[in-house]
Amino acid sequence: MGLDDHPVLDGFSRGEVPKQALAELEAAFGEHDIAFDDVIVRTHALGTDIVGDASWTEFNDGDSRTVSRRVRRTFMFFHRPETTLPEFSIQAKRGVAGRFLMGITAKLVGMPTFELEDEPAFNDKFTVVTANPESVRVLLVRDMVDAMVRIENLNLAFLARGLLFTRHPGVYRTTRTNDIRVSGQQQDERVDGKDRLHFIEDAVAVCSPVADDPDAGRRAADAVEGTYAEEAFENLTEQGGLAGQSLKKMVVTPDMLAHLERHPVPRLDVPGPVRRRAWAGTTFLLILLGVFSIISLSVGTFLGLGAGGSNGPWWVLLLVGLVLLVVFGLVMRHRLGRKRIVTHGRIVHGRISSVEKTNTSVNDDVIHKITVQPQAAGEETVVAKMGSQPAKAARRMMESNQPTWVLVDPKKPGRGLWPHGWTLEAMSD
Repeated sequence: MGLDDHPVLDGFSRGEVPKQALAELEAAFGEHDIAFDDVIVRTHALGTDIVGDASWTEFNDGDSRTVSRRVRRTFMFFHRPETTLPEFSIQAKRGVAGRFLMGITAKLVGMPTFELEDEPAFNDKFTVVTANPESVRVLLVRDMVDAMVRIENLNLAFLARGLLFTRHPGVYRTTRTNDIRVSGQQQDERVDGKDRLHFIEDAVAVCSPVADDPDAGRRAADAVEGTYAEEAFENLTEQGGLAGQSLKKMVVTPDMLAHLERHPVPRLDVPGPVRRRAWAGTTFLLILLGVFSIISLSVGTFLGLGAGGSNGPWWVLLLVGLVLLVVFGLVMRHRLGRKRIVTHGRIVHGRISSVEKTNTSVNDDVIHKITVQPQAAGEETVVAKMGSQPAKAARRMMESNQPTWVLVDPKKPGRGLWPHGWTLEAMSD
């Protein structure tokens, strides 16, 4: 029997990642240049099972040049478009030092972890990182726990629309290429041949107890009152740490959203979290940038006049001051434009027609174009640019054809802001 005839491959065929599943995978990996190769797909009543190799580029700065590596990793994704699961990860523990650092980091950031009762073998081998412990506990059923303890070498991500199975990054093959400017390394974590068949068998054994249960999402949702996002918010803020403190300052509540929608222009009484999300930055840092630019320009000018135009450090200070001033001006222009939309923007009701990834990233977060088709005939479509988490919320809203609204720039009718992307529900499914 050849590898292609193995029973674990029943129902699979060569193909590409389906469009709906592709959006989920791109969001899960979070890399702007993600690519998927050697893909096989199996479609059935509950969704799609996808096996393939993901690859993306990671960069870090060396002493004298940019160092890049192309990471390649085999995955299996159980796409379940009709379910909604809490998003969390289960990570294999590696060594005493790794476990200690993971625990310290979780406490500092305030990301809750939890252990399963009466499951010492599982707790010794895995860390469950989640802000939804009650919902998650319902999903970790007996068969799944037993399979994970037996297989051990894995990482598992629960996504809103399915489960993503990969091996724990460990020993991998490397090749290196060099030129004058870039040092490139291939970090090859793919599995092939018989190992790939074992990989699929392991993924099915671990994930099928949830992936093949059409009621899994409902059971998890019924475990707590409210939504997954509300459960996560409550746990994170009670836990404290950086994550909880940040959430309190940044989350826009439904009341704030309603206040923004019904308030006539000009909207002067804008809630604090809305200002922080809309202005996209802190005023304190912007003030510091302006102060440093003025100081650098002033000192450089003073030293230049004293030096009579001779060579010296004064021109460096002038150059730095000019650069800081240009950056200050660009940031101010961006923030004032967004402030104009919040204060004077017209509300346009409609439905989301597309969510597209761009080639731009901010703080390693891929920016997406969210397009809203107005419900009124003759209105121009409105585009809002937001990060990956609001983009996921927009995709969910587009899938269910829910109505929404945007604030439209009074100077550029095709540009706007989508305030729903700042809400608690947009943080998590």
